[in-house]
Amino acid sequence: MFVRIALLLLLGMAGATVAAGTLPENLRSQISAPVIVDADGRVQSVGEITPMLDAKTAAAVVERIKAVEFEPARLNGVPAPVEATLWLSIGLREAADGLHLEVVDVSTGAAMTRARGPKIPPSMMRRGENVSIMTLVRYDQAGKVVEATVENASIPVERVKDMALKAAYTWEFKPERIGGHALEGWARVPIKILLRRESDISYTVRLDGGSKLVFRPEQPKEQRESFATALDARPQSIGGDLGLSELEGS
Repeated sequence: MFVRIALLLLLGMAGATVAAGTLPENLRSQISAPVIVDADGRVQSVGEITPMLDAKTAAAVVERIKAVEFEPARLNGVPAPVEATLWLSIGLREAADGLHLEVVDVSTGAAMTRARGPKIPPSMMRRGENVSIMTLVRYDQAGKVVEATVENASIPVERVKDMALKAAYTWEFKPERIGGHALEGWARVPIKILLRRESDISYTVRLDGGSKLVFRPEQPKEQRESFATALDARPQSIGGDLGLSELEGS
């Protein structure tokens, strides 16, 4: 069993791959990095990129991140710089000349720095259930969770509420900072517990620099994690091809 961000718990689940030529629609992969956005809404610096990328791909991603423009954030009515985590949602599409990677969405918010999964009760283990839970948490300026609720679940909420909330109160965040001041905020964090085999359609793209990106079908919006943010990206600055060549799919 292991845990990854968005708190997906898996037990013995095998993945599947999709052959080129039968590419599903709405495949997505996420790339994130800490950024500093100046008082004019322009990205001034980009920190370490996750997942780790080769130099050529990282340079293309940084260039694309710096092309994103934001509405200026304000502190006490005055435009101010913001430190945040930025996520690029990367789409994969098939064209006559091969595979293309393109930016389809941009979001910002606090980074989740500690993401411990819930302790699964024996009754759930015996049933072998697959369960989806959506939590809403509020964190303070230090990134500590001060309030947590379960918004919905795929089974009756009362059966998962206790274990989900116990986990949620252990989570920690790196809040956004505006003008040097940390911001309290909220986050919606999905928990998915897989105790029996479930298909996991994925598509791996190998880049000519050696990096690999794994794409999966996009989750419905109500099932994705989301964060409070001081920044609003200007829509016209979001889209665009990453301009990487020699992509190989499997």
